[in-house]
Amino acid sequence: MKREVLVPPKTVVAAVSLRAEDDSLLQSCLQLITDRQGHRTHLVHVMSELADDREEPVLRDRLQRHVMALGMAHGQVTAELLRGDPTDEILAAAEDIDADVIVAASRGRGAVARVLLGSVTSQLIRRSEIPVLVMKDRAPLRKLRTVVAAVDLSPVSDRVVRSAQRLDPMALTVSVLDIPVVLQADLHINVMTPDDRLQLLARLHDRLHARFGPHVEVMEGMVGPALESYAAERDVDLLVLGTSGHNARERAILGSTATHVISHAPCPVWVV
Repeated sequence: MKREVLVPPKTVVAAVSLRAEDDSLLQSCLQLITDRQGHRTHLVHVMSELADDREEPVLRDRLQRHVMALGMAHGQVTAELLRGDPTDEILAAAEDIDADVIVAASRGRGAVARVLLGSVTSQLIRRSEIPVLVMKDRAPLRKLRTVVAAVDLSPVSDRVVRSAQRLDPMALTVSVLDIPVVLQADLHINVMTPDDRLQLLARLHDRLHARFGPHVEVMEGMVGPALESYAAERDVDLLVLGTSGHNARERAILGSTATHVISHAPCPVWVV
């Protein structure tokens, strides 16, 4: 389970590609999750181990430009150019400075985006011991208006709600019941009658309302697509969800759900 950290975060590690668009994306996400002053943002760019050494001065110069662009409005900004495996180096940098959150990017919604997500960001959300905030290319530059905590009955959901409410005390809570997954993962049965299904739904509704209060919104469907549609229809500014389960199967399901939401949701996603 990820370590619970300060929210709003005081120390942020941001993995940057050094694209010109990174400045506006980072400004947008930092405005969403941090106080304008009083925090540190540490930019990290990871070079390939096979990269030509002659590229290093150029990359350092571009990285410094990002520092200057962000430093005027977002407190202390530092930077580090690293070489090696991107996931390993980003996680190590976060540990070195005791970061509260890692900020990474998801590039669009197409097949190429999902490949990039799978190679780095997906590994970060599975392996990181601290929350990961995934930027979206079209993230609006505005303050938080609608924060949604996506919950289930796993232990990490309490942390999801706490994190969301620290960012926005009026955060909404939503749960998606994927009955086939519940049956196979929790009850180990594959077939049930319509009456059995209704009784199961009623029990799950009761458990969710007892745990998260009467205002939790409960839907039925596939978790990833349902959250994607919900975020789009409600014009959500930030979606908060968890990936830590009791066992390998549950972690795989939750990790897959997070990857789908990150790839397709129209807003930034905070994974705790």
